[in-house]
Amino acid sequence: MTVNQSHGQVFALHTLCVVVLTALTACEYTTTKGKRDELLVKRAMLEIHALVTACEDYRSDHGSYPIHAEYLFTRAQNGRGTNMYLTHRLVDDPWGNKYRFLLTTNAAQVSSPGPDGRWNSKDDLLERKSMDR
Repeated sequence: MTVNQSHGQVFALHTLCVVVLTALTACEYTTTKGKRDELLVKRAMLEIHALVTACEDYRSDHGSYPIHAEYLFTRAQNGRGTNMYLTHRLVDDPWGNKYRFLLTTNAAQVSSPGPDGRWNSKDDLLERKSMDR
C-alpha cells in the first residue's frame, strides 16, 4: 500500500465518521424537537384548563361565566371575601400567541392556535365548558 492509498482510506474513514455523526445529531435534534413540541402542547393544554377552571370558579361565585377575561385577573368581592381567580396572567400560549376567550353568560371557551400559530388549523387547542354540562 502506498502513502497515497493509505491517506485516501483515512480520508474516506474520516468522511464516513462525519456523515454518521451528522446523521446521529440530526436524529437527536429531531427527537429533542419532537419532545419539546409535545411538552409545549401539554403545557398549553394545562394552561387552557387552568383558564377554564378559573371561569368555572367565577361562575360558582357569580352564577354566570365572566363576560370579560380580565375579570379572572382582578380581585373581586364574592360572597366569601376577596378572590382573584388566577395568581398570574396567562395571556400568551407557549408559542407567544394570545389565548382566545369566548365568554358568554352560560359558556366559556379558551383556545390557542397551537404550534403553527394559525387559527382554524388542525393543531388548534381548546377547551369549552357550559352551564348545561
